[in-house]
Amino acid sequence: MIGYHRVIHIDGSVHVGRKLKEIGAHVAGQNSHTVGICMIGTRRFALAQWGALAALVSELQLLYGDVKICGHRDYSPDKDGDGIIEPWEFMKECPGFDVAEWILGGKQPMTDHIFTVGESQ
Repeated sequence: MIGYHRVIHIDGSVHVGRKLKEIGAHVAGQNSHTVGICMIGTRRFALAQWGALAALVSELQLLYGDVKICGHRDYSPDKDGDGIIEPWEFMKECPGFDVAEWILGGKQPMTDHIFTVGESQ
């Protein structure tokens, strides 16, 4: 069984991994109170994926209210204690972009993270 609740494929289709009421297996120590979303890819994602992610996150915000939205890397420890989780501190790099920046940008595709068919990741 997959640990994520939703998986967004390159064509933008969203597949159910686990039911939302089930505990996920996607972020150690955080699974009992989070919803895991995975986009197929590393640092660049198809426009269809960006659209599906925006719609899915908006749907979950309606369902759960005002919740923190973040990526795996945001759960990394602040090793130097400066209040900022810097790239050298990331335990995992995914999702490969700054989720807070994406939210502040209106959930629009991030220009530097757009994948087009035919290019390599």
